Amino acid sequence: MQLNAFYNSPQAIAQGERLGFYSINFGLNKNLWQNKGGIGFNIRDIFYTMIFGSRSFGESSFTNPQSG
Repeated sequence: MQLNAFYNSPQAIAQGERLGFYSINFGLNKNLWQNKGGIGFNIRDIFYTMIFGSRSFGESSFTNPQSG
């Protein structure tokens, strides 16, 4: 069994800010045939939290797009 967590903090960029995000992954492995083979199962971002986004600032505009 494996549990993996990843965090990326917010970052300042030239045009504004890159938003922070995190994700949690889970996996299981099972050995078969006296360890001669196996099978694995993995779920990535189990809480659907790894959403990338940024805030851009300009003289007359402000945007806050996100994608997931």
